[in-house]
Amino acid sequence: MKTILFAKKSCCRSLARSKTEMRLVVIGNSHLAALKQAWDQYKNNFSDIELIFFGAPGKSLSFVEIQNGCLISKSDKTAEYFRFTSGGLDKIDCAEFDGVLFYGKLNIRLFATTFKTHTLGHSVNGNRLHISTGCLTQIVVDRLKEFKWLLMLREVTDLPIYFVPAPYPSRSCLNGQDSEWEFLKMNSDMLKMVSDSFINGSKLALRKFNTTFLPQPQETIEDFLFTQAHFTKDSVGLFGLLQDSISLHEDTDVTHMNMKYGLSILASVLPRIESEIHKNRTAGY
Repeated sequence: MKTILFAKKSCCRSLARSKTEMRLVVIGNSHLAALKQAWDQYKNNFSDIELIFFGAPGKSLSFVEIQNGCLISKSDKTAEYFRFTSGGLDKIDCAEFDGVLFYGKLNIRLFATTFKTHTLGHSVNGNRLHISTGCLTQIVVDRLKEFKWLLMLREVTDLPIYFVPAPYPSRSCLNGQDSEWEFLKMNSDMLKMVSDSFINGSKLALRKFNTTFLPQPQETIEDFLFTQAHFTKDSVGLFGLLQDSISLHEDTDVTHMNMKYGLSILASVLPRIESEIHKNRTAGY
């Protein structure tokens, strides 16, 4: 990892209700760093809304349980991440918020294993079976139907929940040695079919949780399943934000995005979320 100097911020703060009209809790894995950086830099661009982040990389985000109606970390390390990203809090009390934004975890790589033995087209040498877009959609549904975080959230709250997936990789993923991305070596028509299946399956599965799926902003995408390369430059690791310096991902990282990408996400989803929650309030829901 590359590092640049960064002054550590204090983690001491309360969750006293500010003068903002709306408060969202934002939960996610390592990809949350892009959103957190963008919010810290550009929060003044978004009036009447406040975001509180709870993030932890990798499996650390799984070490959470329900206690007294709140979501509590089961590990000291996850609690440390929560305190840092939230500004001092180690539990999520949904009663303090107006809505939930869940970011990351769901990744287009969930199709990688399937495409080792299947293809959307005709197998050149007959060693792979044809698979339909309907089957791809069902793979996404099966992956999400027992999604732990959504199960826990729906056990403790009926707040509006919005779900944004992890970003697509940059096209340079096809140049490396990572066989997990081999399945993306297909023509544009097939890439579109995979993209449509991913989005349709996500929307279908999330209905069970009364959760709204918000796809990756179109302006960040090229050829249906790739994020534009400039969004990977100088991306920051969530782990590094806990240190006295920011850790930048290596230039070969094709999946983690930078602050500009985080700003694109916020600019895309926050107006819709704010509008829908305000509309529901006015209607008395």
